[in-house]
Amino acid sequence: MSWQAVDAFCRRTSPWHLIRKEVALVSYDEHTIPRWTHKFDIPKGYVTTHNKSMHCEKLFYTYDLTSQRYLAVRATPGDYGLIDMSVPLVRQTLFSRRQRCPRWTC
Repeated sequence: MSWQAVDAFCRRTSPWHLIRKEVALVSYDEHTIPRWTHKFDIPKGYVTTHNKSMHCEKLFYTYDLTSQRYLAVRATPGDYGLIDMSVPLVRQTLFSRRQRCPRWTC
């Protein structure tokens, strides 16, 4: 699957209704997935488990510390870092807290 398809799926199935209209204590984390294939043109990023720069994809998690649940995961190419995704992740969290629609339509 492409990272765009994973990202679209995760955006549509995230349980944002858990923090709607409440004070939220949220954590953001990054996970790197090394890719060994040469079939696709995947950008290089730093992989800490191998201590080198290599082809990889990155997942960025939004975790609610109060309910101890993952709220979202966003997939990106390997050359993204948490510094690049911090503003979009915080905006997604703030926007989702303000919505008033039923949970199945958000």
